[in-house]
Amino acid sequence: MTKSPYAGKPFSEWKDVTHNLIKQYPISQGELLEIALVSWSRLWSSEIGGEIRIDDVDLPATIVGYFFQKLFARELSTRYPDDWEGEVIKSDKDLVHKKNAFFSTEMKASGQMGYSLFGNRSYNQQSGNSESSGKDKSGYYITLNYYRKTVTLLRLGWIDQDDWVPQGGSNRSSCNIKT
Repeated sequence: MTKSPYAGKPFSEWKDVTHNLIKQYPISQGELLEIALVSWSRLWSSEIGGEIRIDDVDLPATIVGYFFQKLFARELSTRYPDDWEGEVIKSDKDLVHKKNAFFSTEMKASGQMGYSLFGNRSYNQQSGNSESSGKDKSGYYITLNYYRKTVTLLRLGWIDQDDWVPQGGSNRSSCNIKT
């Protein structure tokens, strides 16, 4: 599990920690936004089977998020083929930084009004070190909030695994990203 850059730091210093993490990230916020908007546009102009436009289908948020993440990873790896690739094996983050795993990034999308971010219950369960245990849930995240077909918020930040708070009775967890 990735050691938290917030560990041992008082809450009053978290804002500075976050700013430093974002400064260190190898892609500028402007370019992340550009890649996101290109990917978002490609998503909604895609076709299924050469006949059905995705724009005409009422897709669940999980599917929208999955396609967005795949298109984002493809665009990023096209721009930086020596540095970035999409997830290859289950234990990979969604965006894999080939030279420094610290920058490998998870992506999450949320498709309802507001700015909450949801994950399934596994996001607040500790994972072991083996490849079969799944992804390390601490680290950089790019989060997308959207409503219908409109992007309402794109964020880059850091989430620690224990930031995910389980919602009683539901099969999901919520989190507010440290931005």
